[in-house]
Amino acid sequence: MGTDADKTTPDSTENKEPTNGKKPRPTPGSRYLDIQSAKVWEKRYRKNGTLLYEGFTVDGKPFGAGTLYWPNGHVYQEGIFDIKGLISGREYYPSGVLRFEGAYQICHGYGPNFPRYGRCFGKRGKLIFSGTLTLSFGGVGWPTVVKPENFGPVEQSGAPKPTMFRWEDGRKHGTYPEE
Repeated sequence: MGTDADKTTPDSTENKEPTNGKKPRPTPGSRYLDIQSAKVWEKRYRKNGTLLYEGFTVDGKPFGAGTLYWPNGHVYQEGIFDIKGLISGREYYPSGVLRFEGAYQICHGYGPNFPRYGRCFGKRGKLIFSGTLTLSFGGVGWPTVVKPENFGPVEQSGAPKPTMFRWEDGRKHGTYPEE
């Protein structure tokens, strides 16, 4: 007679590799999502037809290599995106001039990822700072750049909003704000 350990239930076998050696293909919304196999290259457009985002997505959200665009068509951010925005790459002014190049930190409070270490440039392209940025955080965790003093707000006026990056339980919620 067998023991309870010998019994097979759907729950105990659902995540085991099949005997043929092939891994089952996970699907978005499944309990164990394999991010690499769920990535899809997409282009997302605003309602007016201009390109908003081009790059890899998982469940409709930017995740991996991609490019986010200003409404005027210039690149806003390019690099590697995570669940709350850019984590490594470049950010540009609306004019197309490079603003920041380097690493971003995931904001664990309310607010977008923020530049942490790299090179900062003025609106005319002149290098104004290189190194680790100093930040302060408001009562709900919104990041503010303290050093360099002339960097400006973390989010530039008119930039695509970070709501397009918000995830909950690994699934998208809502729509792109400018679709």
